[in-house]
Amino acid sequence: MNPNLAQMLVRTARAYPDQAALYLGTEPLCTFGQLADRVARCACGLRDWLGLQAGDRVALVMKNCPQYVELLY
Repeated sequence: MNPNLAQMLVRTARAYPDQAALYLGTEPLCTFGQLADRVARCACGLRDWLGLQAGDRVALVMKNCPQYVELLY
């Protein structure tokens, strides 16, 4: 079975927790470990605040920015 994006992020964060994951220009913003943590907290917040469940569809309407990557996962 092929992993989904979130599963791939978790796998990468476990293998390379201290490697830079996101950059803004040449400036590293966070590691894979930090990104996975932020993504998990966003997912919990969306579940708790909006009642979203796995498989629900969500549209993202925002500029290309680091937060977009967090919400995409």
